[in-house]
Amino acid sequence: MRTWNDLSEEEQTRAVAKIISEDLSMLVQGAIAMPNPDDQKKFEKACEDADKAYTPWFVGEFIMEVVGSNITLIAEAEAKEALYPESERIVWV
Repeated sequence: MRTWNDLSEEEQTRAVAKIISEDLSMLVQGAIAMPNPDDQKKFEKACEDADKAYTPWFVGEFIMEVVGSNITLIAEAEAKEALYPESERIVWV
């Protein structure tokens, strides 16, 4: 297994993007919450705004607009703690 430091810059970028996508999905499903209560309120408001705009398929963009920097920081921390397969290509299942 490889660590974060063993990954190329492209692999690191893809790993963070994958975790952001997974975290957004879990947030929207209610499986996890934002660690900061203020961010959680902003997250909930973004979901409401997406619903009010009749564009629930854009909820991820609404969320990233208001708390994206914090979600990215969390995803980067998760990615740095993860282990990755030995192959040069990260395969997501």
